[in-house]
Amino acid sequence: FFLQFNYSSYFIYLFVAYAHSLKRTRVFCPQNIDLKIPVVVALIMMDHAKRKGTQIDIPVLEKEFGVPIVPVNPIKNKGLEQLKKVIEQSVEELMERNLLLFQKEYDSLSNQQVNFLKALLQEDEPQFTSKETMRKYQLQSSASVIRSIEGLEKKEIIDRFSGKIGFSDPAFRLWMKDFIKVD
Repeated sequence: FFLQFNYSSYFIYLFVAYAHSLKRTRVFCPQNIDLKIPVVVALIMMDHAKRKGTQIDIPVLEKEFGVPIVPVNPIKNKGLEQLKKVIEQSVEELMERNLLLFQKEYDSLSNQQVNFLKALLQEDEPQFTSKETMRKYQLQSSASVIRSIEGLEKKEIIDRFSGKIGFSDPAFRLWMKDFIKVD
């Protein structure tokens, strides 16, 4: 089955494959690789495959599929740290591939919009029109905050989720957080 990490129009698929039935994996996995979607394969039930006499050569499989493959045993907590590192590396590669796009998007923003996004990045539950928030992030007025929100929604940089404002594209959020060095 797939776990999909949705980064707006960008995706990272974590394909969980059974080691004892790699034929099925050979059918489904390449379909996503052909779409140029980053894929990471978590290979489970290696012990079952071994008991059935199936030898699995991970480097050969990685070369065949063209994606990272990580053997994991979630019950025994094996391989999960490596899987996490591989997913993080895939996210970094996703960010690198979209660097110019993100930079162009950022460069198109007004200072007010950038300041608004800084507030959105740094505050848990920002009250954007409070005097404290407007002073801290140099947001000129309540009206300018509203205009920033409208402009950012129009550019599809932010959206409302269950009444809360958030980034439409989590990858852009991650990039911006790193770009402006927000902790």
